[in-house]
Amino acid sequence: MDSARRQNNPSIPVPPDDGLELWAPAGMPAASADGIVAWVAGSIGYILIHRPAKANSYTQAMLDAMDRARDELEANTHVRLLVFTGAGQRAFCAGADREEMAQSDYRHALDLKSHDVFARVAACPKVTLAAINGAAVGGGLELALACDLRLAVKEATFALPEPRLGILPAAGGLRWLVPLVGVARAKELILGGAVWSASQASRFHLVHRVVPRKRLWVEVEHWAVQVEARDPLALRLAKEMLNAGNTGPRNVEKIAQALLYHIKGQRSQHHTGSSS
Repeated sequence: MDSARRQNNPSIPVPPDDGLELWAPAGMPAASADGIVAWVAGSIGYILIHRPAKANSYTQAMLDAMDRARDELEANTHVRLLVFTGAGQRAFCAGADREEMAQSDYRHALDLKSHDVFARVAACPKVTLAAINGAAVGGGLELALACDLRLAVKEATFALPEPRLGILPAAGGLRWLVPLVGVARAKELILGGAVWSASQASRFHLVHRVVPRKRLWVEVEHWAVQVEARDPLALRLAKEMLNAGNTGPRNVEKIAQALLYHIKGQRSQHHTGSSS
C-alpha cells in the first residue's frame, strides 16, 4: 500500500513516510530476505521487523521467520533479554499485510498464525521487551502486548483498528489489553477506535516508560543490565506465576521459593566442594 493510500485511509493510523534513514540498534546485521533480522549483542537478543516501506507490516512468511528467530534466541543461554522492534523511525509494526488479509477467509481466521506466534512470545521463559520505535497498530500492538516490558519513543502511537475492517484484534488484543488498561480503556481503544499517543499509553499503563528517541537503546541496555543481575531461574518462575495470576494453585509461590532455596543451597555446596 503506497503512502498516498495510507494517508487517506483513517483505519491505518501510521504516519506517512518521512524520508528519514532506517533507524535500528547498533550492531544490526544486513537485512535478510525474509524481512526478519535477528542477532545477539551481549546479553540481548534482538528481533527486528524489517519492512519499513510497508510500515513494518508482516506477512505470513515473516511470522514464520519471527517464530524461528524467537525459538533460536530462546535456546541461546547467553541471551537474557529478548527485544522486539521495527526498522526505521515511522512504525514499530502496522500489523498484518493488507494484501494477504484481503485473500483470507474464515479458515485462516480459525488457524490464525499471528495468534499462535504471539502466544509463544508471551510464553517465552526469557524476559521480553518491545522497543516501540513508532506506530504500533493492530497486530503490531498485539505483538507489543505479548511482551513483558514495553518502552516507547515519544512519537509512538497505539491503535487497534480491526473492527473498522470488519475483524477483531484476535491475535492477543482482546486477551491481553484488559488486564493492563482495564475494560473501559480497552473499549475506548477497540470499540471507539481511539488512537493513543505515547503519553496516553503511559498514563493508561499500556507502556512502562516513554523516552526520547535517541535514548531508546540506552534504556533497553539499562533493562538488560537489570535482568542480567537477576537469577534466570527465579525470573522464569516469577514470570510464570505473574502470567498465571490468580488462576494457579494455592501456595505455588512458597513451593517455588523453597525450590530456589534448595537449588541455591546445592550450588553453594558444589562451590564449597570444588574449592576445598
